[in-house]
Amino acid sequence: MVATTVNTYVNFLATTNGRDKVYRFVQYFGRFLTWYLLRQGSSKDGVLAVDKLKGHLGLARRLLRLGKPIEMAQGIVNSYSIRDTILRICSLGKFGANGLYFVYDMLCWIDNVGIHKFKNIKKYNDHSNRYWLYAIAFSWLGGLYRLRQLYLE
Repeated sequence: MVATTVNTYVNFLATTNGRDKVYRFVQYFGRFLTWYLLRQGSSKDGVLAVDKLKGHLGLARRLLRLGKPIEMAQGIVNSYSIRDTILRICSLGKFGANGLYFVYDMLCWIDNVGIHKFKNIKKYNDHSNRYWLYAIAFSWLGGLYRLRQLYLE
């Protein structure tokens, strides 16, 4: 039983998505812990340490996503084979917006770690967030359309 659980955990962490999910959990738990420590009146050193951990995990998660634009380009190519026009448009929009989100996110990461400083980094961050929202909207619309199709069947 324990060996199976450990094997499952190791296999999960062997994937990039698995590591990203663990990092995201620790990062979001760090946000909660920062809020909780501030509310309880803890020392600023303890709050700062948790806040730094949260920030570094955010940068690490961005590093794990560096190859995602290529994955999104592959998704765009695969979307052309979808027969239903609405689903094809939603899929193209989702993968296109996600690809642009990851490109701008990569530029923000490059600026954050100091590889290259961009003059318009605030604008790049705004573009990144906007494309992230577009990707969610296209995904949501495609999901609603699929639900409607299932309901009609």
